Amino acid sequence: MIIITNRAGSPASAVTRNRTYRSRRQVLGVLAAGGTIALAGCPSDQGDGSSKPPVDGDISAVSGVTERARPANSAYDTVVDVTEEGGDPTGEEPVTDLVTELAGDNTLIKFPEGTYRLGALWLSELDQFGLRGVGESRPRLVPAGPAERLGATWLKFVDVGAFEFEWFTFDFGEEGYGGRFHLAGQDDFLVRKVAVDGQYPPGVGGFRVEVLDEDSTGVVGDIVARDGAPAHAGSTGIWVGYGHAGDLYVMNCKLENFPDNGLYASAPGWEGSRPTGDGAVHVRGGVYKNNNISNVRLGSTASTAKNVRVVAADVPPYGDALNVRGIHLRTGGDHLIENCDIELQENAGAGFGGVVVHGNAGSVTVRDTRIQVDRDDVPAINVLRPTERLPGPTVENVTIEGSAAAGNTVVVRNRRETTIEECDIVQSGPERDGLVLDDVDGTLSSSHISVTGDPIVNRGSTITRRNVRVSPNETVLRVDDSE
Repeated sequence: MIIITNRAGSPASAVTRNRTYRSRRQVLGVLAAGGTIALAGCPSDQGDGSSKPPVDGDISAVSGVTERARPANSAYDTVVDVTEEGGDPTGEEPVTDLVTELAGDNTLIKFPEGTYRLGALWLSELDQFGLRGVGESRPRLVPAGPAERLGATWLKFVDVGAFEFEWFTFDFGEEGYGGRFHLAGQDDFLVRKVAVDGQYPPGVGGFRVEVLDEDSTGVVGDIVARDGAPAHAGSTGIWVGYGHAGDLYVMNCKLENFPDNGLYASAPGWEGSRPTGDGAVHVRGGVYKNNNISNVRLGSTASTAKNVRVVAADVPPYGDALNVRGIHLRTGGDHLIENCDIELQENAGAGFGGVVVHGNAGSVTVRDTRIQVDRDDVPAINVLRPTERLPGPTVENVTIEGSAAAGNTVVVRNRRETTIEECDIVQSGPERDGLVLDDVDGTLSSSHISVTGDPIVNRGSTITRRNVRVSPNETVLRVDDSE
């Protein structure tokens, strides 16, 4: 059945279709090893004048997805140009009913350059279906009314298979205009090269995505939303829904100034009474800047963040609570943070830290990563106390630097099998402690700690220290110097 809604909550028509999904992904897996490839036709800048870390991840390297979810035009039974079918490219007359009429299985709807006005468009149970902008400039999609009339969800594609949506600008320039993009896929999907022009209105989130089939993969790439939402809006840049069960890659996105998380991807791993899919989320490249609560938030098992840049330069928009966190691991375990660059600058808002491991989260590896903390009394790495003893973090080849004063640089509480090795921990601000190890066992090796306070604070911990250099006194704690 295809359900089409032109006004939130009131289906305009319903059409039943026979549909059998094609075979699921055959070879879906990991990103191509090595290489730093920017997508063709997309800016390679990091959005803040920086070129580090390199943008990682050619979307086509997620094997199988582009073939299933973005086939060549010839692979569709029907390819239609919305303007050739009578659609208005000037934005004066809505094209909602026309798009509804053209939608179908094995169908691609193309939008040439122009401006297209859309009411709330809800489609479901379509297979091999896509909406694609064409031309040098992205076609602009404009809501046909304010969110208070159309509803918080503007574009909704639910129970769709092999779906693609790419090369559009969402025009939210008029006050109160804007809506959520919601995609729940039963097969591979691809959403990319979507820019958001303007702020989301209060009570309206950005993107909600979830792969409902555990054997399928979704890719969300090159989403650019720098204007975020105003304070007290409760808006999130990208939210991964509870039902996510497959694999999701979030690639080369730029999300800024959201009051309720930039990327909020911990819901699938939630440990409450609500059932979840616990599908992995993999963040590749991109810039997440000045988002409240978390810039990047993960929580489903074996989720990863690689080559991600996080910047907290100013106090973000917020509502009842201000908590600036770089990468936040909320639940789950077996997580990986690798080759990331996290900056908490002097004027950033108060928060729990650069990398924060919640008490409900298990094992995590942080490696080959730089964390700069200039905001006083904010830790670089903060592993919160669990209710029962859990595996500790593995921190490898991590550089921590900056001028933060007061408080602690790295905190680990009530964790076993903690490993910190080949790390350089330097904080120059006054009364700043280094490692705080509270009821921890593990190993600290081949590392350098330079702080103005106590380099190591041991509270009931058993730590084997090997070749640890503490400056400015240049003390060397050598092999098997345990405490």
